[in-house]
Amino acid sequence: MLETADPDLLVAVELHTKAADVIAARFPQHHLVPARGYSGWGFAGRYPMQVEAARGWDRGGAATVQVDDTTLHVAGAHILDPMHRPWRATSAIRARQVDALIEWGDSLPAGDPQLVAGDFNATPLWNVYRRLATRWDDLVASGSPGTRPLRTWGIPRGLRFLRIDHVLGSGVVATSNRVMRVRGSDHAMVVVDLDFP
Repeated sequence: MLETADPDLLVAVELHTKAADVIAARFPQHHLVPARGYSGWGFAGRYPMQVEAARGWDRGGAATVQVDDTTLHVAGAHILDPMHRPWRATSAIRARQVDALIEWGDSLPAGDPQLVAGDFNATPLWNVYRRLATRWDDLVASGSPGTRPLRTWGIPRGLRFLRIDHVLGSGVVATSNRVMRVRGSDHAMVVVDLDFP
C-alpha cells in the first residue's frame, strides 16, 4: 500500500510496532512512537524534520518539515473517541484537545503553511470537526471539488460508514485526494496531493 500511495510525508496515528517497522524501513526521515492499542503515532518522509510530542492534544505530535525552501508545520492528532464514558468528561477532553491544536496553530510563524491530520473521531457534522475546519481548510473536500469526500472508517474488510479521518491545512492547496484501504485496519489511509502557492 505504501508503494502505491508513495507519500512524501506520512502522518500516522494508532501506530502499532509492526507498521512502524515497515514505515521506518521505507523512509529516510522518521520519528515513530508505536504502541499497543490506540496511542501510537509518528511522522515519516523524504524531507528533514524536527518532531515533538503533542502539546495538549495527548495522542500525537507536531513536526516541522523542511520542504525545499518551505517550512511546513504538521500536527498529527488522534482525538479521543466520543463513546468513552463518562461522556461529560470525554466531551471536556475532546474540547481541550481541539483547543490545544488551535493554540499550536496560532503559535506558529504567520505565513508558514500548516497541516493538521489524523483521526478526529468526528464527522463534518460534529463540533470537533467544525471548530478545526473553522481554523484550517478541509483539504480532502477542497481536493475533490464537485464530489463527496469518501468515508474512512468502518469494517476492516467491509463497508466504510463515516468520514472521521481528516487532513486540514492553511497555506497549501490540495490538487487531488484518495482513500486507500489499510489491511487489517478499520481506518482507511487518506492521501492528499498538495501544492505550495
